[in-house]
Amino acid sequence: MTGIVVSQSLVISAGVDDLNADSPIVGYQTLVTAGNIDATTEASDFPASNLANPVTHLIWKAAAVGDNYVTVVLDTPEEVDYLAIAAHNFGSGLMVLSVEGNADSPSIGSPNDEWFELVPEAMATVDGPLIFRFTKQSLYAVRLRIQTSQSSPALVPQIGVMYVGALLYMQRRLYVGHTPLTYGRQLSTANLRSINGAFLGRIVLGQTRKSSASFQNLTPDWFRTYLDPFLIAAQESPFFFAWRPGSYPSEAGFAWFVDDPDVGNQRGNGMMQVTMNMEGVA
Repeated sequence: MTGIVVSQSLVISAGVDDLNADSPIVGYQTLVTAGNIDATTEASDFPASNLANPVTHLIWKAAAVGDNYVTVVLDTPEEVDYLAIAAHNFGSGLMVLSVEGNADSPSIGSPNDEWFELVPEAMATVDGPLIFRFTKQSLYAVRLRIQTSQSSPALVPQIGVMYVGALLYMQRRLYVGHTPLTYGRQLSTANLRSINGAFLGRIVLGQTRKSSASFQNLTPDWFRTYLDPFLIAAQESPFFFAWRPGSYPSEAGFAWFVDDPDVGNQRGNGMMQVTMNMEGVA
């Protein structure tokens, strides 16, 4: 399992005429709050409520290995089509993940709960951001199931951020000239050498990922209806981004803007363009 994990029955319907599997996706809407998220177990000082905060150094950590569920319960049914996580250790632990939904019960935890599979079980192979996609539907609750691997039975699951909501599908695709977030490596290093210039080693002090995405010929109505709300929300909050999810599912990121997006009117017919410079977690 790498960056994009897709339901086998995924059906995309997002109001974009030229939509296909490689249309870039943005996960910025999240319905997760400190009050509506819960976990099967929580280690002391690492509650599930930390997942509602987009800062990645505040984490949820399970109190035990084995099956753990992280559940988001909504006050009313909402149209959702993704669950995304960042700053986790599931790849290191080769943990098996799946996503389940509940469409009927507003009182999660009752004996009559009816959960069904949204995204089937798969083993995580990376610790980078993961986006689980499924057909948009009205749900009362969504939960992530985490099964500890027998090969790493002592590794306790942990996550830094979880989003649940509806994806933004970009109206145009990205082609040449784009650097995927996963390859935009930016390192802070200390290079050590002796007085006579001999190489003594190199220490990586920190790292991040950088990228830029430019979109052209955006129709006026689409820009104002769908993209501008994202640009406003991203002034304060980070987002999940995948530039070509069908062809390169491992190249997803959790990112934020490093400066104001460059927006402009492109044509006499009102077509718009935007360039977004972003930085993401390594």
